[in-house]
This record gives sequence, structure tokens and C-alpha cells, in this order.
Amino acid sequence: MNVSSKYNLDINRLITIIEHHEDTNFRLESLSLLEGLRRSDEEIFNLLENLILSDEEIIIRAKAAEILVKIYLKSSVNLIDWIFNNETAVLVFKSILNALKERMPQYYGELERRLLEKYSKIHHLVVEECVFFRDLDFMISKTSESLEINWPFRGDGIPEQREMLERELSRSAWDGFMFYQVNGHVKNLNLSNSELDEIPESIGNLGRLKDLRLHDNKLESLPSNMEHLKQLKILQLHNNRFKDIPGVLLSLKKLARITLGGNQIGLKSKNARVFIQQKLVGKYLSEGIDSNSAEVLGFIELLKGSPPLKTDDLEYPFDPDWFHEMDRYWYYNTDRQGHITELAVYGLYTGFLGSADLGFLMKHICSFAYLEGLYLYECNIEKIPTSIGKLRFLKNLYLVKNKIKKIPSSLKSLKQLEELNLSHNLITKMPRFLKDMKAIRYYYLGYNPIRNPSMPLDFDKEYLESLEDSIVENE
Repeated sequence: MNVSSKYNLDINRLITIIEHHEDTNFRLESLSLLEGLRRSDEEIFNLLENLILSDEEIIIRAKAAEILVKIYLKSSVNLIDWIFNNETAVLVFKSILNALKERMPQYYGELERRLLEKYSKIHHLVVEECVFFRDLDFMISKTSESLEINWPFRGDGIPEQREMLERELSRSAWDGFMFYQVNGHVKNLNLSNSELDEIPESIGNLGRLKDLRLHDNKLESLPSNMEHLKQLKILQLHNNRFKDIPGVLLSLKKLARITLGGNQIGLKSKNARVFIQQKLVGKYLSEGIDSNSAEVLGFIELLKGSPPLKTDDLEYPFDPDWFHEMDRYWYYNTDRQGHITELAVYGLYTGFLGSADLGFLMKHICSFAYLEGLYLYECNIEKIPTSIGKLRFLKNLYLVKNKIKKIPSSLKSLKQLEELNLSHNLITKMPRFLKDMKAIRYYYLGYNPIRNPSMPLDFDKEYLESLEDSIVENE
């Protein structure tokens, strides 16, 4: 057998593997080998054409299209035209455009325009804003090979949807929608829970965007082009990897609400403190609250992503059993002099607003000298500061479902403490001084890894008194 015959036999074997083998990766490797041969004969062209027109595997169609452009560009104009009219797989478009960008910039520009027009027709958006969705799809296609350009669920500007979606921070507003548009412009965009570690720079093209949800991703930064989102009012960034508010957001004058729970935000986060001073502190200062306390409340609002409940919305005096169901909200109360007398935050992780990590604020909260009630549920608190002993007016202390390991001895200095609930923590030792705290009417330390407790894990003086009264009556 001469060399030419053997060569043709090898090509035929590759073609057979590509057409009939069950292993997709093996087929891809064979296509790459075929590409390396740089043979531009009719048999290979027909193979590539058949793969593009009929193969079920998107990644195979994409690789065939890439080889076609590289080797058979002059002969494949009609086929490329068919692809841009009929194909929907993002990876196929991406492979063609990437192969063309350097070789034929003019043809690349024409096909890019056609692709954007295709996006525009499918999603009812102006072409300029389609650039972002094209870039997003190209980025996502790195890990999602089956992605198609008609995948996002859309909400259009009909009155019923508009009314629903304009309810800020409403859960139901996003059911079934990736974005919501009015007259071809994106108003609301939801990219949550998408495993994103970056956002395309072209997000700056969405100049009329008002509500952006990027929570539950892997983001550490945001693109500088977000400075063009001048209409943005709400931004949800909870449960990402931010250590501070991205500086680009400080230039957005209309941005009034950011959610940052579940990130690594702390007192050293300079931009976060600037944002709090610019957007949040003023309303607390207007109530007569001192600047340090106002900043603490600003941090809580930033982490929770919502303003505090108003007194009229709350059953008062405060009922912790009722409040723990209100995981989206938080609450505080002041006396006439502006001193904070009550603070309640429920930071339960719901997948919606994230977990409020208030551990770094505990020392500052313990400086609220007139505090009478403190209720912090599931706020990732690891340590109770010894300075809590200075809260001489404190009557109710609920630090439930946190990560507290030790009860500080300074707690015994709280002479007016009536109710103590430290259940669902990591406490291993029962403090003996509890029995000596005369004002205590109720305490509960259940659901802690306390072995051989020296006294009961729960105590309810009111219940015991009513039980004694009942016994006396029966006698």
C-alpha cells in the first residue's frame, strides 16, 4: 500500500469515528486531528456540513463550524448564512465568530451584527442592550455547552407584570423571569444563583436598569462600566465573596439599597462605610441618635438589605417568638432622647436575603448604654464581649442560633436581666452564677453541647409560680 492510500485510509477511519462513535470526547479529538491535517477536499467539507446541519451534540457542531471557517471559508458562506438563520446554540456562534475575528474582521462585524439582531428579535430588546446578553451567553457557554440564545425567561411591559415587578424586593416578582423589559429596555435583571465569578463589562449598556440581582454567586468585584447604570436603585449582592462595596457603586447617585449579607464586609470595609455615611446614616441622625450608633444601624441595614420595621408594624412590647418568623426584617426602638433601647435582628439564611453577620458589630452594640432588649437570631455571633456587663438597663437578652462557645462572667453584672435565651449555640459549660441572678425570671440554654449540667437548662419562674398556685388550689 503506497503512502497516499494509507493516508486516505487514516482519514476515512477518522471520518468513521466522527460520524459513528458514541464517545463525544473521542469524536472531538478526532475532529481536532482532522483539522490538523489541513486537507481541503470535498469529502471532509461534506462531513463538516453534515455535522453542522444534523448532529445532536452542540459541542460537535461548534467544532465542525470552527474548522469549516478556518479551512473552507470561501466555500462556506452559504452554510454560515444558514447557521445564522437557523442555529440557536450559543457555542456554535461563538466558535464561528472567534475563528473569524482575526482572519476577516469585516465579515466578523457583519455576522456579529446579524447575531445581535437575532437576539433583539428573540428578546424584544434594542440592539445595544443585546450586546450584554450576547457577552453573558458567550461567558456562560464556557461551562454550559448546551446554552441556547433563547434561554432567558422574559417579562414584558404589560400592566400586570409591571405592577408586580415594581414591588421592590418582592419574592414573587422574579418567579419565572430572568429579566423584565419595557419598550425594548431592561428594567430589572436577575442573575442570581448562576455560579458567576465575573460580569461582562457590557452591563454598562443597560442604561435604564433599575433593579439588579447578583446574589448567590462567586463575585469578588464588579466591572467599571457599571458607572453607566445611572438609573440603578436596588442592587442585591448577598452571598458572594466581596470584602467591600466595589468603588464603582459610590458614583451611582440613585442607588439607594444594596444587600451585602453573606459577604466578608466589616468595619475595615472603607467603601461600605462611605456608602453608609452617604445613603443611610442621615435618617438615624435625624431621630437624635448619636453618630456611632447611627453607623451601626447603617451597617445592619446594609447587611439586611432593608430598612427597619416601623413601630406601627410591630406588636409591642416586643415578642421574640413572633419576630423570628420575620426573617427579612429588623427592628430598633429609641427613647425620647434618641438612645437605642431595643434592637432585634433575625439573620436566618433563606437563600433570599442571605445571612446577616453581626459578629464584628457586637462590641459596638454593647456600647448602647440604654439598651433594654437585645434579640439577635442566627447572626453568626461567635463571642459575647465582656463589655456586655456594662448594659445596666438590659432586661431581655436573646442570642439564639449563633456560634457562641462561652458565656462571659461579666453577664452577672446585669442586675436587671429578666430573660436570657442562649439556645442553639456551641456552649459547653453551664455558668453557676445564673442561680444568683435575682432578677432572672426566665432562661433557656437548650440545644447546646453541655454535658452534665450543674443546673436545669431551662427555667421559667412565671410557669413555676402558676404551677404552685394550681397545686395550692387543688389542695
